[in-house]
Amino acid sequence: MNWQHLKYFAAVAQEEHFTRAATKLFITQSTLSKAMDNLEKEVGVPLFEKQGRNVKLTSFGKVLKENVLVATKLIDDAVTQINDMANSSKGVIRVSSIFTMGSNFMPEVLHEYLKKYNKVQLDYAQNATSDIIGAVLNEEIDVGFCGDFLYTEQLISIERQLVQTEELVLIVPAAHPLSGSSTVRMADVLEETFIGWNASTGIVLSIENALKEAGLPTKLHHSFSATEDNTVVGLVRAELGIALVANVPSVNMDGVRKLKVTDAAMQRSLFMIWKKNRSLSTSIRSFIRFVSERGCQNY
Repeated sequence: MNWQHLKYFAAVAQEEHFTRAATKLFITQSTLSKAMDNLEKEVGVPLFEKQGRNVKLTSFGKVLKENVLVATKLIDDAVTQINDMANSSKGVIRVSSIFTMGSNFMPEVLHEYLKKYNKVQLDYAQNATSDIIGAVLNEEIDVGFCGDFLYTEQLISIERQLVQTEELVLIVPAAHPLSGSSTVRMADVLEETFIGWNASTGIVLSIENALKEAGLPTKLHHSFSATEDNTVVGLVRAELGIALVANVPSVNMDGVRKLKVTDAAMQRSLFMIWKKNRSLSTSIRSFIRFVSERGCQNY
């Protein structure tokens, strides 16, 4: 079956008029009519019926139209992807992530991507969630990897995709009364002093959401606040409080005890973000697609 004839058919089906369709296709009406005659002979059934100067699709034509539109989109998407692959081997991509993603997730992603596109230059930095969001909005970076955040009117131009979830555990000093336990109920430690998280971090929202969903108070008593996991662990190790942190290999838990929370679904969601109303280069689009196809990683 002639692919060009199918594209001609789609134009006639949309315009319901041979002359307008021919004009749209930049071909003569006679060429278009001959192509449609050949197509009808090939499928063995009438695809159009005349209604004055216009044409309408027959029931057979409607079936063909639905499938041609699907096939056309698939072919167009394939051509776009091929062009992206051909042209995405060059360029610069500016990427930033929160600190904990810098020890496992990001090295894996960057390594795998550069194996496939080894001529792309990737500039990588680390920062807190709010700073990454601001850098994406201001187009100082192209793609960010950050914690959860609330969509506000200022952030409607941010596109995001879930790429990783991490369990949050409660950590206590080695001399703490709970250090011999493996689990804990948040309801039993609400009166304790916590090492808090700076408002610029996405983990604040994750903790508040988990406590709220469990029917627990969302405001904890904080003595200090920090932006980086290992700093929080250090403050707990120094017996300045207890804390909720991500249970990931990059966080050094020496000198503290970690406890699984049993009365709240403690986890944080991490996202890939980019500015959706911005014109993105082929290499940036290929990077976003590459990460998207890896799916969500769970820790």
